[in-house]
Amino acid sequence: MPVVTTIEDKTARLSIQRPAKRNTLDIEMCNELKKQLLECNEDNAVRSIVISGETNVFCAGLDIDEMLNKPQEILKAFQEVIDALDYVEKPILAAVTGPAVA
Repeated sequence: MPVVTTIEDKTARLSIQRPAKRNTLDIEMCNELKKQLLECNEDNAVRSIVISGETNVFCAGLDIDEMLNKPQEILKAFQEVIDALDYVEKPILAAVTGPAVA
């Protein structure tokens, strides 16, 4: 699973877990991240959201293979993540360790 969500002390922690690709966002990752954000927004047990990356990289941007082979699809999926971030009413924090490009 590309995004692992845990809830502890009313905080949802969304961990981007694609370390072999430096946590780049592909279409699957974008769809899962959007889904998890929207679910956390609706969950009354969640009061805040923290997004982090696996290992020592937060996110190295969009997946270059999908940018070359499926540019419209990856850009649409990424825009939906941005829209979800804007839609969520709860505080969202990025726990950035290492490079953060996207």
